[in-house]
Amino acid sequence: LPTSPYFVDPTNYHALYCPKVRSWPGVGAHGLRQGAGCAFQYRESCLDAKYARPIPMRSPSGSLTPAHAGQPKYVWYRELTGYQWFALSTAALGWMFDCMAQQLFSIARKPAVHDLLGRGASDAAVSEQAGYSTMILMIGWAIGGVVFGVLGDRLGRAKTMTLTILLYSIFTGMSFFAGSLWEFNAYRFLCSLGVGGQFAVGVSLVAEVMPERARPYALGMLQALSTVGNMAAGLVGIALGRMEQSGAIVEAWRYMFLVGALPAPLAFLV
Repeated sequence: LPTSPYFVDPTNYHALYCPKVRSWPGVGAHGLRQGAGCAFQYRESCLDAKYARPIPMRSPSGSLTPAHAGQPKYVWYRELTGYQWFALSTAALGWMFDCMAQQLFSIARKPAVHDLLGRGASDAAVSEQAGYSTMILMIGWAIGGVVFGVLGDRLGRAKTMTLTILLYSIFTGMSFFAGSLWEFNAYRFLCSLGVGGQFAVGVSLVAEVMPERARPYALGMLQALSTVGNMAAGLVGIALGRMEQSGAIVEAWRYMFLVGALPAPLAFLV
């Protein structure tokens, strides 16, 4: 077929919509050309290429031919190298434990504040101080995202992600030892720096190392695993809460934060 901006590439399995149909050698009287089970229809634009729009192909039997007919199904994970799998796995685990850490805080926040204020603290005072603790967490989260996002450009994504994982896991665990509300909030702020940093650096690392076609699938997997961290935190809260009710432990919220320190060894794999 002649080369012209007004003709569709046959490999796209689409045609240009135009009322004027033109036949070429090898093309049937109705503008149809068959091959590999598909029908290609070539139409010449009467106005300009910018007015052309793709329309689905119709085979001689009258059925529509899918745009992907005859093409092998794309399997994104088959084109990943060993390093790309390692980067994706590490970033996904970092995100998962990151979300677990912040969700553990959401579960343990009020019990922790109540115990640190004293058993006689009113519900209003507990709610107010818990709100302040959440505010401190969010401020640190935002600062960590900006600081470690910039630091990732200077030190490299992998090294920066190591720092963020260490921050949020170590200071989540340190909350176990909090003896006052001020100490508790200080640990939460330092932890949240790593939480915000991990969100920024993890996505950047995956986006950089993934092949272009596999990138949206890999980033979707990264986001999906973050929900696993939230669910894991819920299971930890349920298990420790029942242990506290049975009398096996006291102040279960401290043990929740101790569980949040478990991802620390992951930093040494990055």
